[in-house]
Amino acid sequence: MTRTPAKLWCPHCEDIHPCYSVNPSQVGETGGRRFYKVHATDVNFFRRFRQCTNCCGDFETAEVEARFLDELVELREALADIKANAAAYETDAKTAANTLKKLGKSLAVLKALK
Repeated sequence: MTRTPAKLWCPHCEDIHPCYSVNPSQVGETGGRRFYKVHATDVNFFRRFRQCTNCCGDFETAEVEARFLDELVELREALADIKANAAAYETDAKTAANTLKKLGKSLAVLKALK
């Protein structure tokens, strides 16, 4: 019995198409599906290799818990906010540094008044 290919986002076509699951050896990878990241052992995932029925492009997918996707989106949004405000943060930091420099001079004057 032949399985129906899953409809997935193909990174080559940049669209959703039926994609077959392929053996890792067919795309030059080693077998086995369950993995974890060495520096983040709580991130367990299953990897699968796919081939698009539209363009025949091969690609790898990873199945993770939904909470990791939620965390990824949250971190991306936080990073985008930092990037968007980086110039303002730099300006504020320079202003704060100049203010601290002035404060240091004022404190030196006070110490000299003993």
